Amino acid sequence: MTGKHLHLLIRPLFLALLILNGLIFVASLPALFDPDLALRIHSDLYPESGMLMIFLKSVICFFSGVTYLIAAYGYYRRSLFVFAGVLGSVPFFLLYLVELAAWGTFYLPVWLGFTTFGLASLIIMTGSWISLETTISERDKHISQSSPS
Repeated sequence: MTGKHLHLLIRPLFLALLILNGLIFVASLPALFDPDLALRIHSDLYPESGMLMIFLKSVICFFSGVTYLIAAYGYYRRSLFVFAGVLGSVPFFLLYLVELAAWGTFYLPVWLGFTTFGLASLIIMTGSWISLETTISERDKHISQSSPS
């Protein structure tokens, strides 16, 4: 498979990953207002988590969901909005590192959540950054070609 064919395969898959994760995280909005619901939705949180951790998880998930949807738009339109994927992934990934440090030695659901959503966040972060660099270089090339020398 050549690089161009691989790119044609990866592009829609990455867009689907952005949209799917964005919709899942935005759908957890009710968890912001109900700690018991938040513990059920975010099953990777330790059951004895404090209210601050439950609230942080809910807020960061919702924020990441919104930024992933913005990044999906930016990725589709090849605009700088794709940077939103990086902005949403960083706090989400850091939160997982905190969860792993706190409960990773004795609470298996943290690892299950990390291997699904944490690694997806890392993929989104990397893919958004690469897409941003590509978008900027394409714009620079277009500007340099269109400006008179």
